[in-house]
Amino acid sequence: MMNRKLTAMVCFLSLMVYGSVAPASPQQDQQRVARLLLSYDSPPDRKILEGAAKDPVGALIALASDASTLSVVRLRALDAMGLFPGLRVRKQLHTALNKPEASMETRAHAATALAFAFKGGALPSLRPWLLTPDAPLKLAVADALVRHAGMTGRRAVQQALVEEKLPSVARALESLLRPQGEGARPSIR
Repeated sequence: MMNRKLTAMVCFLSLMVYGSVAPASPQQDQQRVARLLLSYDSPPDRKILEGAAKDPVGALIALASDASTLSVVRLRALDAMGLFPGLRVRKQLHTALNKPEASMETRAHAATALAFAFKGGALPSLRPWLLTPDAPLKLAVADALVRHAGMTGRRAVQQALVEEKLPSVARALESLLRPQGEGARPSIR
């Protein structure tokens, strides 16, 4: 709780330094949001992003889509999109997840943000990735579903476990499905 208050205070001070009125241009929105994303271990709260940009979703989408943006900012922009469930965000995260040239890390962040934003409603976008032969991506999607999509997500991961052919991946899926007190969960990232 103290860490959250400190984060909010630093965000507030950042806004004071960079100006308290939302910028007029999309480029200024992007610059302000990028500064916030670079400043933290996790994305700032939705209210802070809304205070930093006239169109925070547009700024996050632009940052996540721009190959010239630092990868850490692109990934954090994907994470922060999970704070803004809506059609534009769903479309952008779905695109990032399904882009053939996207890195596994980009896809994993998109999957987590989808599950966070849309809970069980993200299952149609995420279920196909439980069948991928790409084990790290499969486990990242399973982790996102177990953490954020409730029983619907757990059931989908249980079904994937039944169909899993690789013993190492099956063990990792079993570990994800264990109640939290029964051993450590595998690290996906």
